[in-house]
Amino acid sequence: MNKTVLITGCTQGIGKYLAIRFHSDGYNVIGTGLAKKNELSMDISGALCRYYEADFSDQTGIENLIAGLSTDNPRIDVLINNAGL
Repeated sequence: MNKTVLITGCTQGIGKYLAIRFHSDGYNVIGTGLAKKNELSMDISGALCRYYEADFSDQTGIENLIAGLSTDNPRIDVLINNAGL
């Protein structure tokens, strides 16, 4: 079974690099960021990658992420908290 990594702030820079790297190493990647899903220009896609739009400076964004994760019910093995405020 593949391990799952949750990376906050993965739409650019270090977070994006980490998402690509973990994906290439066979991890399921769950990414968060400010970009809308259709605006996300990541080099990874498919079943191994899920993305949630989440603004951590807004309580609603955090609650939406929690609701999405609760629905999908993933087991998270690694957390990389890269989101900046």
